[in-house]
Amino acid sequence: NFHELSPYVLIGNPLTLLVIETFAVPGALLGTLLYPLGLDAFVWRYVGFGIDGVMWAARTIGSFPGSTIHLPAFAPWAIVFLSLAVLSSVLWRTAILRATALPLAVLGLLGAAAGPSFDMAVAPTGDAVAYRAADGRLAVIGRGRNVFTTEQWLRADADGRQANEALTKASCDRLGCTGTLTSGQTIALVFDRAAFAEDCTRADIIVTPFFAPLGCAAGIVIDRDKLKETGALTLSFVKDSFGKDGVHMRGGRAPDEDRPWSPAPKRHWGRAAPPPAAKAGDGQAPGDEPEPAGDTDDQTLE
Repeated sequence: NFHELSPYVLIGNPLTLLVIETFAVPGALLGTLLYPLGLDAFVWRYVGFGIDGVMWAARTIGSFPGSTIHLPAFAPWAIVFLSLAVLSSVLWRTAILRATALPLAVLGLLGAAAGPSFDMAVAPTGDAVAYRAADGRLAVIGRGRNVFTTEQWLRADADGRQANEALTKASCDRLGCTGTLTSGQTIALVFDRAAFAEDCTRADIIVTPFFAPLGCAAGIVIDRDKLKETGALTLSFVKDSFGKDGVHMRGGRAPDEDRPWSPAPKRHWGRAAPPPAAKAGDGQAPGDEPEPAGDTDDQTLE
């Protein structure tokens, strides 16, 4: 699994291979030969004993202390040095050349420890948010359960909890959800446009799957207009060289990025253009309001 290390894999794998070679391989060959004769029932029972042995070994080793270590997200270059370290340790024939694996491994481990961290994460659809709560762990608010998204956020944060343990609905209602970061900043996740009037004046950060009002007074606004450019977002709150608070945003998509696995959004996305002013003689009575343009807020994210 991603973001997980199994220290006992060198014990579990040999045990598993021993059982497979003893039970599964000869049983499969013998069962294939006896199947046309209808004499294969006892063979599959024999293979079943081997499968039971594999499951017993997995459960036993998995119950050892430290059998699974959760790792945070690596720096992108860490895997390069770790791979070179493994190759150097097995390809070279002389001890001197094999020793080059040590500095490569050190660089890889430094990269593994220096991976990007975040204080807040926003789903690409804008309907779920993970934030670092007062206890230092991630809490997740959103519409629906968002189990898969929550699991990925927890694993990237080296958090071994189940998704249901991080999901919280205590601060949610039909209009949206709220949360408070470790720094004391408040988050408002808006599910209904009626909540903008209050949340834009009270919350420090607004997240919504809709287009936020242009006059929203929140310090940070992450709406559909923002997410269509960046995809999923992570935010880290840092201090600059002058000691002032700042925020570092990392998006899942770079501006104008267009790749087969991450296509650029369609160009028709955006806020509805304001209706043109009516001209005299257009058949519109003086004082009549022009007909509003179509509301694009109900378009689905693609």
